[in-house]
Formats: sequence, structure tokens, C-alpha cells
Amino acid sequence: PARRVADLLNIVLPDNATSYTLRDIIEALPKDSNAAWKLTSNAMSMMADMQATRRRWEELNTERKEAMSHAASLKKSSPFSSGFSRIPLMQWAAPEYRSEQGKIQSLSQQMEKLRQHYRKVEKQDIPASQTAFEKQWQQWGASGLAALRVQLLKREEELRRKEQEDTERSRAERRAEQLRKNDNAVMDSGVLSAVVTGYGEAPMPGNGEMTCYLLLHNRNGEYTLWGNELEKYRTRIFERVDLMRDRSGYICDRSEIGQHPPLQRVYSSATFEQLLTQVCQTWPQYTRNLRQPKTWPESFCLGEDRQPAMPSLAARKVDFTQGRLLPTLMPVMSSVDRETRQLQLLLVMGVDDSLGGVVRLNGTLYPAFAVPSADNSQLVISALTDKGLRYAGYGVAVNHDADSHISPAPELMEFHLKTREAPLFAAVNTPEKQPDHLFRSLGFNRTWDEWRREEDARTHATERRHDRGWSQ
Repeated sequence: PARRVADLLNIVLPDNATSYTLRDIIEALPKDSNAAWKLTSNAMSMMADMQATRRRWEELNTERKEAMSHAASLKKSSPFSSGFSRIPLMQWAAPEYRSEQGKIQSLSQQMEKLRQHYRKVEKQDIPASQTAFEKQWQQWGASGLAALRVQLLKREEELRRKEQEDTERSRAERRAEQLRKNDNAVMDSGVLSAVVTGYGEAPMPGNGEMTCYLLLHNRNGEYTLWGNELEKYRTRIFERVDLMRDRSGYICDRSEIGQHPPLQRVYSSATFEQLLTQVCQTWPQYTRNLRQPKTWPESFCLGEDRQPAMPSLAARKVDFTQGRLLPTLMPVMSSVDRETRQLQLLLVMGVDDSLGGVVRLNGTLYPAFAVPSADNSQLVISALTDKGLRYAGYGVAVNHDADSHISPAPELMEFHLKTREAPLFAAVNTPEKQPDHLFRSLGFNRTWDEWRREEDARTHATERRHDRGWSQ
């Protein structure tokens, strides 16, 4: 019965369906006989016939109105503009007028036939089909639908369990592979800037002792660090850290090293507010729901990691408060959700190497302030909230294509925001017009002009090889 109902209602069950596909099918199952009848081939055919008939009737009606308008203009027209003319109108316009009248009559007849056909399908064919289907539904359709629903729910549950097991197995295999590594040697070369992706305790490779480990990720790859001193990072998952060794050889945060006072960068919040006003005036359709704080801080203070920091009297200062904005607004990059068409990220050129704009976090649009990291490996983004400037995430330039050995164009950045599980991709606005220093500060391995020259050279080389092969 379940298969019979599926065939009757044109329900296709793909062999490779996922649990999400089955859930969509289950939710789309009809609730009553009337909804079920609309899914049958007979019902779809009749409703399509009615729609086609309606469209054809409207086309003929438009054509008839045009013919009637033309006939009316013929009836009112005069062969000469002179008032002394006594030639009867119909004597010269009668042939064309009669032709239009015949056309109007023919169109009216066709429209009447279409109307009668439409009424027949609506008042006779559809009710008859529904009545026949209702009897069929009472006999075996309702029970068959219930059986089909049970089968689909069972199959969906099995698929969901299998997909969950596959995901957990894949995650466990990846974690096991990571825990077979020991990347502590990378700390000997200086500072490691990365995002914490995992923490735990496991047997340390080599000696087998239970030791704390820290999993990190940056644009250069993944790292596994070992040491019980890493226990303090257990609450910093998905946060960016700058790690290095202290004089004793232990791994710690760079800010904990007391060799020199920390370096802080200070920016004018008034200048940023001016830039944000220009952004809102230029793109009001995207920024009308922008959430701004009631009171703005006097300035923005960023630490050496380019994240918001508390101003320190002991810190060395790099003052950007006197910087000026560009005379015209210069968009740098943006990202819009394809389904909702909501703006997710928009950054424009600010003071010095900073960028300003908006970023969406947890569905809310906030003012965004972005600055490249010291080594230009990341673009660090902070959001201005009611509690002040807060770290929101970072972006990295897409310099490699997994499907090709050829470097992609320097026009796409991948952002990891604190409130998003999936990366957010943003496109560089008119990259051919952006200055060369911007590509360097964003972390691209080449400017647009450099990439274009390489593409042209590669194209010419390919054409020469093709010409040589053709001549041979």
C-alpha cells in the first residue's frame, strides 16, 4: 500500500537520499484527501490545462482590445483635414473597418470556446475526479499514506543515525591523526599566531604520559602542541592566540612576556563614526537595521594582536587619531547572503591601514573595525557593541585552489567569525582598481596586476604550444 500511494501521489524516493531529503518529503506529505488529490497526475494535468486556458484567453482578450481600439480610431478618422470635405468616412475606411470587425468577432468566438472549456474543467471534470479519488482514498489511500509515513520516518531515523556515526567516526579519525603529531618544535622559531580549535588530555607521542594538548589552525596549516602549561587555554576555543616560549621554555601567550612594554595602536572613534555615517548614507537599503551603541568611546585601542585592548599607561603607543579619511568612499570587500539577500560584511577604506564598515553577528548588524595583523597574515575584525569594541573574528586571503595548482585571482577572503560555524567568504570589490599595498596588507601573495601578468603569460604559452602541436 505504501508504494502504491507513493506512485499515486508522484512521490519519488531517491536511492541516495539523505536524512534531510527524507525529512523534506515527510513534511510535504498531504494532510487530507483534498491535498492528496492535488498531487495526482490527473489533478496536475487538469490544473495545468486551466492555467494554460486562462493565459490563452487573456492573450486573445488583449488582442481583441487592440482590434476594437483600432476600429474605433477608423470610425472617428477623416480622409482630409479640410473642413470642406464631404466624402463619407465609411466610403474610404469601410474595407479596413470591416476587416477589424471580422477579427473582433473571430476573437470573441475563440474566447467563448476557451471560457466554456475552462468552466467544463472547473465545474465538471475536477469535481468528478475528486469524487472518484475520494472513494479510492477511503478504500486504501489513507491507510497507505500512514504506512508510507511510518516507513519514511524509520528510514530517515536510520539514515540520520548512520550520518551521525559517519560524522563522529570521521571526527575521531581526524582527532586521532592530530594527536599522533607533536609540533612543539615550531615554537622554537618564534611566535605562533593561530586559532584554538581544540583542547584535551591524551598520551603524549613519544613518552605516552597523559598531557594537555592544544589544537590550533592558521593559514599555514594545523598544529598540535603539548604541555600541561596549556591547560589555561581550555576556555579559549575558537579564539586567536599568539604563543611563544618564555625564558624557561614553557609555552605562553606573547602578552605574558615581560621583555618590553606592550605596543598599542590608538584610533579615533570620531573618524570611524564619520566613516560609518558615509557607509549608511551610501547603502541605506542594507544598513537600515544597523545597531549602534548609545555612547561611543573616545578612541579605539588595539593590542599587538590587533584585538581590542584596555588602554595602558605603560604601553608604547602608535597614534592614528590624527589620520584623515579618503575624500571619496572606497569599498574594499563585501558579502551578501544568497538566500536572504542580507548584508553579512562590508568594509571600506579607513585611516592608514584600517578598514571600517559593518558585520553581521548572530543576525544583528554591528559597526565593524578591521586592521591587518602585524605579519599581514590575517585581517582582524572587531565589532562595536553596547559594551564597547569586541573581537569578532578574522579573515585570511584565499591564495590556493584545492582543485588546481594555479593560484586563484586575489579577490576572495575567507572569514572565521565567532558566531558562525561555517566560514564566510567575501569578495574584493573591483580588484583591478584597488591599490597594490591593499593586497599585501590583506595577505594576498600577489597584487591584481601581478596576477594578471602571470595569467597573460600562461595564456600566451598555452597558445604557442597549441600552435606548435597544430603545425606538426
